[in-house]
Amino acid sequence: MHPKFILFSYPGTPLVGTFIYGLVGQHKELIPGYGKVHGGGWYLLDSDARTITLYGSSGDYGPANLAFLNRIPSSLRGYRFFYSPTWPGTGAGAGYGAGAGLNSGSCAGAGAGAGLNSGSCAGAGAGAGFGAGPSALANELPLDDVEWF
Repeated sequence: MHPKFILFSYPGTPLVGTFIYGLVGQHKELIPGYGKVHGGGWYLLDSDARTITLYGSSGDYGPANLAFLNRIPSSLRGYRFFYSPTWPGTGAGAGYGAGAGLNSGSCAGAGAGAGLNSGSCAGAGAGAGFGAGPSALANELPLDDVEWF
């Protein structure tokens, strides 16, 4: 199971994309019924920093068309949304924060640790692990006109 998301429009509202996310094996498992998928990707949720970084592309539906990020679950109200075309912190030696690690434990930095789901994690540049704070390569998404449901 992996943290994935899609942007989905229901038949009655074809121009309104709903953000649907969860831990799934494939993006198609997120589809709630008949409608149109406007791409998808992966997400990194940091509850402490109250950020969610969307990144990558869906193998099933392609990259997310962020123009359809119109409806977001109210459970994510107060979170800042970021988008990065690649895994946060990759490239140009930019680390993805320092601290708590992706799922648990503490981050040890570049080349150390046992993986992303264990007590420590391998960093992606400059000795920093995947912890709090958005990547230097991520852009914050404006949420001014978003409907919370």
